[in-house]
Amino acid sequence: MPAFGPQAIRDMFPAMMDICSQLILRWERFAGEEIDFLHNLCDEIVQERRKHPNDVNDLLNQIINGKEPETTQQLSDENIHYQMLTFLVAELETTSGLLSFTMYYLLKNPQTLQKAQAEVDQHNEITVDVLSKLKYIDAVLKETLRLQPTAPAFVLESKHFNIEFVDPSYDLCIQETLTMKPDGFKIRVRPRQHLGIALNVNVKQSEKIPEKLKQQVKTENLRPMSILFGSNSGSCQSFADTLTSEAPLYDYNATVATLDSAVEYLPNDRPIIIITASYEDKPCENTKQFVAYLESKPKLEINYAVFGADHHDWIDTYQKIPTFIDEMIENAGGTRINERGAGDAAGDFFGAFEIEASEIGPMKLHLEIQLPKGQTYHTEDYLAVLSTNPIEIVYRVLKQFNLSSDTRIKIVSSTDTFFSTNYPVSAFDILRGYVELAQPISKRQIVTLAG
Repeated sequence: MPAFGPQAIRDMFPAMMDICSQLILRWERFAGEEIDFLHNLCDEIVQERRKHPNDVNDLLNQIINGKEPETTQQLSDENIHYQMLTFLVAELETTSGLLSFTMYYLLKNPQTLQKAQAEVDQHNEITVDVLSKLKYIDAVLKETLRLQPTAPAFVLESKHFNIEFVDPSYDLCIQETLTMKPDGFKIRVRPRQHLGIALNVNVKQSEKIPEKLKQQVKTENLRPMSILFGSNSGSCQSFADTLTSEAPLYDYNATVATLDSAVEYLPNDRPIIIITASYEDKPCENTKQFVAYLESKPKLEINYAVFGADHHDWIDTYQKIPTFIDEMIENAGGTRINERGAGDAAGDFFGAFEIEASEIGPMKLHLEIQLPKGQTYHTEDYLAVLSTNPIEIVYRVLKQFNLSSDTRIKIVSSTDTFFSTNYPVSAFDILRGYVELAQPISKRQIVTLAG
């Protein structure tokens, strides 16, 4: 379901994190809600959405407006009501069960708890990009599921509290209701000393292309491109839409469509970018016809590239369909213009796609520079932009090498260099305007500094 896909969860994460941050500070307010209240609340939410519909692509809109692909039937309000309760109870039961078992085993193994806290403490703020880096906590959760299996879920270990048994002599006793969870297991939480509460108050600017910039990119004389996607959860469709909107910046005018819609209509006058995934060893719903078409072994003379989106926990089927499509097109006579890209939902999923997208070519942007008063510029003139490093970074480097800002350095070189040579220059000036301090250090530079 697209509403639960990686892209949707990524978009929802800031709001979810905000709620969690507030709940962390209000433990005393945790309490169960009456069943009648929940039933009435579900009805009110559905009625309010029907009276005041919006275009937000959230779970509620998909349940209300969604249609079964083959019968085009929609859910009744009563069915929607119970679906909402199912999502709520199912998520609550499985997550609370996993959390309870995890807390029990962590308290029974203090060294493991300390390692989990240390891993979280490495990050000033828990963001969606940090989740894939919490390898130890991920292992703790998976080991808990192995020992006491419930439906799997991924949750965050407490960063702001120390936890301990209310009854240190408690031994695990399992209660079985809808799911399994510890019976009579209680913990006491205390704020960790000297640890601030990291609340995300900064709103990150959108990485999408501003509409004004889109308008500046003219589509005349742009090269054509076709972007085809197969998607169940919505991530591949989101990738395709993103690449389509950014294509003019790479000198392309792209169109986007599903893979099934391209059966027997694959153009050979433009590059074709294919973005798809595997679902339980099968192609996506809107990719099945395309896969069957490739199995018929057609003759293809196209230029193409494939990007696969999957999750490595499904070892036997990881990247199976993207790999199959890539190999079948090549065997049919297609020309691969770039090696198949692979995005792992358990890792840097979106970063992998951004790297793959950058392989299309150099990005072209419209740039306007306001000249100082009294300066003029004409066609064929030259414009030099002299950038400098931030002063605070310069002082950090000086401190690292025990240099003062007025230290004089004389550079001697037998080859041409952009440095001023053969006479003393201040270390501050060299670090400020002659070197790039913001880029990652190379292995060769590390060896030189270590020597």
